[in-house]
Amino acid sequence: MRRGIALAALALGCARPEPAPPPKTALPKVEIPEAVATSEPEPLTTEPPVALAEVTEPKQVACRIAEAGWAAASLRLRAGGVVFAKVTNAPTTLVVPAGAPAAATAVLDDQQVLVKGIVDKDELRFHPRVALVFAQFLIPKPRVKLAWLSSAAGKLRFGIDTGLRSPERAEDDLPCEKLGLNLADFDARAMLTKQAKLPEKVAARDDVELSDTRGGPVLARLAAGERVEVVQVQGKHSKILIDASEHLVFGWVASADLAPPGAALGYGTGYGRLGGSHYTLLRGRTCARDLTLIVEIGDERAKVGTLRKGAQFEAQTPPEPVDTGEPPPRRGRAVEQRFVSVRLLRSRWLSLDEKARLLVPEDEYKECTPPRPP
Repeated sequence: MRRGIALAALALGCARPEPAPPPKTALPKVEIPEAVATSEPEPLTTEPPVALAEVTEPKQVACRIAEAGWAAASLRLRAGGVVFAKVTNAPTTLVVPAGAPAAATAVLDDQQVLVKGIVDKDELRFHPRVALVFAQFLIPKPRVKLAWLSSAAGKLRFGIDTGLRSPERAEDDLPCEKLGLNLADFDARAMLTKQAKLPEKVAARDDVELSDTRGGPVLARLAAGERVEVVQVQGKHSKILIDASEHLVFGWVASADLAPPGAALGYGTGYGRLGGSHYTLLRGRTCARDLTLIVEIGDERAKVGTLRKGAQFEAQTPPEPVDTGEPPPRRGRAVEQRFVSVRLLRSRWLSLDEKARLLVPEDEYKECTPPRPP
């Protein structure tokens, strides 16, 4: 028994105690120094000026209709926008978009100045350049009202009110090269006859059938009492024409459906203001480079074209910047672009609205030659 106790005591005496964990060391305190003012300014870096809007041609073009002179167009910076100018006798190419009727872009260019403007669809007027057949039974006159319905590459689709029993409106495509912006001078009647007066008759009943060939498919129907002129008679058919105010109707009808007139029938520039009075007017300035032409009206401003190299113009020198004591612009602040107001000297076809101004960028203007001496 004693021996066991001794052995146990010996075992306990030989066991080594667990070492104590090392003490935690405190992290050194980091002192953050206070900001010290410096006299050195930040680098002068500025954002570029905000890009100007620009009047452009439509992406999908159906027609380009050119005229040596075009008048009475109201130009806008965007469809439905305010009018910034009107045009009188300007060399013009009207760029018509494909698809549904929409605003078109007028490109006005007299080799001195190029101006682009938007013309709203309701103000567009198209006219046939020559006498032509429309929908197989009509010949439009120069003053015909063409209702623009749609457009595709190389052609525009129009409607014409016929004044007939049916159809009330005829529709057809006209190629771009047959269309103009001005009234043309042609004789639509000469396509059918050289005679100024022909025998007259009237439709003897409702729904007289009109075809482009004798006995051919029906293209239109006449109402009873419709007055016609007889161009030609062949067998049982008569070729007739109806001389309406804006177009001619022509085709073949059964002679039996015509009656003498009166028979009983079986019915069944000026220029806009050029800015503040603090500007100094200079005359006869030219530039050895093209200048970007900009229109400003109200709070809208957009690139519209080019003042070409060598073109003469009047310019107003911009006022010198006033020292307000403000510090120079810092990083991230956009620089306001400066412009010079100009007036065209020879391109008098452009009449600006009184609230509109023509501008060119000042950095481009500085490259121009000084005005000619008086």
